[in-house]
Amino acid sequence: MRKEKVLNTLDLSDSDINEYEKTIICIIASYLRVYPVGLDNSQWYDISEFLCIKVDFIEKLLAFANTQNEFGCSHLNINGEIIDLSEYWLSYQIFECLLNYYFIRNCISQVLINNKRASLKSNYQLYQSAKHNMNMMNVCAGAYECFCNQKFSREYAPQSFESFHPDCYIDELEMYLFSDDYFKLNNNMLPIVYRIINYEILSHANSMYLIVIFQILKHSIFYNDITHNIAKELYNNLHLLLKDARVVSVQTNYLFQDTHKSYDKRNRQTDNTTRLHIVYGFDNYDTYSLRLDLSHKGIDWIHYNNNSPGGVKSYYFTQTDYDIIIQDMPDMKKCFINQGNKWYLKEKCNCNLNQEENELFDLIQRRNEHTHVFNTIYSEEDVITFLNEINKFLSNLSAGGIDKTGKNAKYCFNFDKLMSLLELFHVCQVNSDAEGIDKFMKLIVERAIIYDIILPSDKKCFLSNEGIQIIIDLAYDRCYLKKQTL
Repeated sequence: MRKEKVLNTLDLSDSDINEYEKTIICIIASYLRVYPVGLDNSQWYDISEFLCIKVDFIEKLLAFANTQNEFGCSHLNINGEIIDLSEYWLSYQIFECLLNYYFIRNCISQVLINNKRASLKSNYQLYQSAKHNMNMMNVCAGAYECFCNQKFSREYAPQSFESFHPDCYIDELEMYLFSDDYFKLNNNMLPIVYRIINYEILSHANSMYLIVIFQILKHSIFYNDITHNIAKELYNNLHLLLKDARVVSVQTNYLFQDTHKSYDKRNRQTDNTTRLHIVYGFDNYDTYSLRLDLSHKGIDWIHYNNNSPGGVKSYYFTQTDYDIIIQDMPDMKKCFINQGNKWYLKEKCNCNLNQEENELFDLIQRRNEHTHVFNTIYSEEDVITFLNEINKFLSNLSAGGIDKTGKNAKYCFNFDKLMSLLELFHVCQVNSDAEGIDKFMKLIVERAIIYDIILPSDKKCFLSNEGIQIIIDLAYDRCYLKKQTL
């Protein structure tokens, strides 16, 4: 028995392994128990880089896999702690989520944006693979949460796919694939189609990945109770916020925070109080900037700041919150827009308010401007420690450190708006609507001038199919302090 235990135990006791590495090693081992020969060595090397984990650990795990589709490791010895993998065998589902996200990004990075037939077939296959991985990521994340909670519910899935349908975009490519005449007449539209599909797939996958990260920390046996509780609350928050959403950008704060400095002497701009910044949106192209802030002058609790492009400062309202407001102020119904089971204030300029309604709008906004992140009180040190763990998962997604100037959020808003116009432009192309094509082409160019992407003197140079694609690429490039693929 002792000999068998020694033979079947991977001994990592001589390595200095942190909680993040323990978690990743454990879920990889669980995955290998189910799929011992699922990936080749080059893929494992790329995944080690993707997850920022030493490839040595993965190589030691792979040494237990054999060609008979078996994985001989039953226990892990990590820093002297013996872990029985049979107790965590369902963790393979959560590692599948990480793999799915890796494969989605890998597929999108291989898409060739041109109008050539040679690229069309391979791009179509890449998109089909990305779509499959999105579906599997959604299923695995939901199934794992069902298992952990001992309760079946579709609500645990990060996406319902009720408002986002990848097939709507990908199926369009079949017309190019199977009709030579259609390809010859319309292949100039392909680069635009590819840009739209890339953005839609990856921004939705980003949202799912962010939810999965908090899910992992919530359930990992290697973190303490405080970490679990913080992760649970943030998971619940973000699962509700980002379900069926798109994540355009994520920024995290790596800088020192003086937690001993009194909150009333802190300034958000100079004291690094913003620790996490997410630019997210929905399929109607409404986009928001969410900041998780530590306490600072005027607000003595850890809170969310949620801003719209037009400057509305309000977190979303639950259905109950909304019903109470409308019951008391029925005329304010016109000021809200629904996103699933969440309600957001519209931009004030779109509400047509009289003086009294304008004052009510400001009152509603002020009441919801700074929302408590947690129901339980945690020390700022514990929250910072937790978010530092999140950073380890975000190395492949983060657009860099927190931008205190607000430019990154503005650029992301600009890019998202231009993508919405590009999609409308493409709808007009598909319907041979010459008037609509001209209208949205001009709108894209005019917006690019307003957004300081191009000079007014260059306007005529960009009034073409190729010109607006250059604008989209320029808008994308300035969104990210650290390059990522969309």
